[in-house]
Amino acid sequence: MQPPSTASVALAVPLVVERTLLYLREAFECDHQSLEQDTRAAYPALCTATQVSPAFRDAAQAVLCDRLVFVRGSAVRKWLESRVEDGTTKHKTHFLAFIDRLPFKPEEEVGEGAKWCFGDIGKVLHAVRGVKILAIGFDFQQSLPGDWLTGENLATLKYLSLNSPLNQTTHGRYHFHLHHLAVNDHALSYQLKRDWAPTFRSPLSSCLSSLHILDFKNFFDGPQHLIELLPAAPTVQQLSFATLPSIRSYWPLYIFASLCTSLQELRFWNLYGREPEVLLPFPTGPPSVFIRALVSPVGYAHPLVDQTRIVPLESAPVEVLARVIERKERPMRRLAIAMLKVPTGAKEADGRLSRACGLRGIQLELYSIRGELDDDEQKSILDVLIKQSESRLASKAAEKPSTTPVELERID
Repeated sequence: MQPPSTASVALAVPLVVERTLLYLREAFECDHQSLEQDTRAAYPALCTATQVSPAFRDAAQAVLCDRLVFVRGSAVRKWLESRVEDGTTKHKTHFLAFIDRLPFKPEEEVGEGAKWCFGDIGKVLHAVRGVKILAIGFDFQQSLPGDWLTGENLATLKYLSLNSPLNQTTHGRYHFHLHHLAVNDHALSYQLKRDWAPTFRSPLSSCLSSLHILDFKNFFDGPQHLIELLPAAPTVQQLSFATLPSIRSYWPLYIFASLCTSLQELRFWNLYGREPEVLLPFPTGPPSVFIRALVSPVGYAHPLVDQTRIVPLESAPVEVLARVIERKERPMRRLAIAMLKVPTGAKEADGRLSRACGLRGIQLELYSIRGELDDDEQKSILDVLIKQSESRLASKAAEKPSTTPVELERID
């Protein structure tokens, strides 16, 4: 019997196996930055590693199973056939994602040939072990089965990202306790309105008592559902919003904010008009506030715009924010504004804000100040305002009564 070759001996050393797979994994992640591309099972080098030696086989399969990203329903079925035995998997999965940016009709019966089969996805979600991060990135579904998340094997789940609503479960409760919840309603940009209320009712609301991060920066209707999320308010440390609803719908946010006793960071995508007033009820300040864009009214002091239809400068968000800072009992420690959009006619619009922050000891970070003519969106708004003002002037001129001969006689 011949002794094993030097290569065979080297490939059986655990340290060699570990370092080789680490190199392959890092090389793959550098080449595949987007979530849709990050499918390790499609990487030839990692797949080949499972065939190098017995020592490599098990370790490489563990690397492949650690991060599962499915972008096609056929891959889900293949994985079920090759990895699942007796309803469970041999290796743990840390990260699990299902991604599809396009609308589709799911398969209801096996063999229909549809793009995705919800039954197969449910089997995966009930078979995986050790999942901590779950992203369900189906952008255009009206609803997804809530029963997908009822498996006891998902008790380790800490991060959940949803791009479509969940419907009410029919088989029990959720066994996990989330630290991070992200909701992304990209379909709203395409005028697809969906009912998100069932998503935030029980059983999900009962899984939020230890939530640390609530991310609604891609969910415009998020503030309307905060009442269902009240169990999460005392533990939330980071809160993100896209924008805010009308002033009449602020009451859920005010109630939620008053209970945020652990909040450390608050983030807004855009703030308009009186919206900075929502900072008032937060009891912790919060210490850090980030606003991507603070947008002032377009057309202020513009000679071609009817000023009676423009929000006065004292009601502009930069002025409202300055007054909020002066009134807050417990001010923030850091205020970062990525972009301050000011009216062209308002000089030193940031001066009041800087003074208010200085008096309260707030670190103000202002990265960019733009006038209304520096932004294509605001240019288009200004053009509309000018046209509306011109049409109003024309209509008023048309409505003005002409002087008739009879009226001239009366005047004489």
